[in-house]
Amino acid sequence: MCKTPSSELIEYNYGQEKLNGNPLNIVIAAGPFTFNNGFEYEPFKELLSKVNQDKPDLLILLGPFVSEDHLLLKEGKTSKTPGEIFKECIIDELCKVTNVSIVLVPSTKDLFHPFVFPQSPFPKHVLSKNVICVSNPAQFRVNEITFAIDNVDILFHLMNNAIERIDGNAKPGLDRMGRLSRHILTQRHLYPLFPTYEEVNLEFKKSSYLELQQLPDVLILPSKLKSFAKVVENVICINPGYLSRDESAGTYAKMTIHPLPKTLIKEDQLIENS
Repeated sequence: MCKTPSSELIEYNYGQEKLNGNPLNIVIAAGPFTFNNGFEYEPFKELLSKVNQDKPDLLILLGPFVSEDHLLLKEGKTSKTPGEIFKECIIDELCKVTNVSIVLVPSTKDLFHPFVFPQSPFPKHVLSKNVICVSNPAQFRVNEITFAIDNVDILFHLMNNAIERIDGNAKPGLDRMGRLSRHILTQRHLYPLFPTYEEVNLEFKKSSYLELQQLPDVLILPSKLKSFAKVVENVICINPGYLSRDESAGTYAKMTIHPLPKTLIKEDQLIENS
């Protein structure tokens, strides 16, 4: 648990060089970012066009950016390497986004990046200045709002390994997705499953990186399961879905976080984040 002085919260929410009393707008999208029949990356380009138009404060992009499951890559029907595709279709397009902070999170399905979980961030030197590279999983803060991101399909893995019996002691008001998300929060672990699912190559000596440092305000869990946003254990849990699914468009998430009213922030008091 950590505590933030109320003076800092007022500065984050109402400072002229910060939010200045305006809401914090965040867009969250998870790959794949292109259709299975080509590398035009139409959904990705359309998303960036929308971002350039709306100018959110933060864009969170979750791999895979060049997926091992892409049909043309699996069949060897392209002359370009995964690294070349990433450079031309992702990095070059991100350079066209201005005045928006971007967070990039790798995926274990990215062909040009080490696939052992947990993963290191992308090399920063190949990206533009407004791009922040984080690890997978990732835990970070934005204006004192804590985020945790788990970019393997832990919800699907848990669902396929769960044996449930709903009785009178069950947590009321939670559907199946809520109960799966709750496993992560109550166990304070971003991969509470052992042995791991067959597609996850876990590096056991780094398993401490999977522990939740604290209960986040927002937990992002991209999954092939149905997209959702719900409150579980006082945490906003979000599955943004995938931006593209085979040959059809998918989904992404938008968040608007309004500043705390000044009446709730008293000088010389400390606000707890747990």
